[in-house]
Amino acid sequence: MELDMANTARDFPLNREKLAESDVKGDISALQDDLAALRSDLKALFGDAKDYAAEQARRGGDRGKETAEKAKESASEARSAFEDQIREKPLTAVGVALGVGFLVGLIQRR
Repeated sequence: MELDMANTARDFPLNREKLAESDVKGDISALQDDLAALRSDLKALFGDAKDYAAEQARRGGDRGKETAEKAKESASEARSAFEDQIREKPLTAVGVALGVGFLVGLIQRR
């Protein structure tokens, strides 16, 4: 029994080094697994963010098109109403045009 204890005591530093090496290898392996999982999570997150941004851009474009279409319709209606007023009262339209031209001339002189 004394011989076994002596061998164990003598081999203890080697066993400790092997255990420490095994622990380090296990820790490195765990870190590699964690990094792989993190990489996968980040890839999924950035993919989701990209999809979200694309959807928001599409929605913004759609809203922009709708707004432009409404503005075009409003301008067309205003033009039509203006043309109708000119047809109904041509002398008034000429008078307004002369007045506006006179004011623009006065402003440009200064």
